[in-house]
Amino acid sequence: MGNTRKISNDYMGKPYKTIKVAEDLVEIIKKKLGNEVIWDCDEDAGVLFIIKKPVSYTDALAGLGSNMWESAGGVKDLEQERNSWQD
Repeated sequence: MGNTRKISNDYMGKPYKTIKVAEDLVEIIKKKLGNEVIWDCDEDAGVLFIIKKPVSYTDALAGLGSNMWESAGGVKDLEQERNSWQD
């Protein structure tokens, strides 16, 4: 990322980078997502993700793996597995 730079200081024993974001862009992000956002950088892809911080991480992640269970046999197999724990 061309707009980042290494800092000689460190945070909790680890070096960190800073990025400059135009003030008007920050205001747009605040308008669309609110004041509490999560910034996540995928350094391999060189992409910065900005998402709204969920009120509940549990609710935000609920159902995330549902398609995985469908391809693995669906809810029926899951229920059989859970029932086997009770034996």
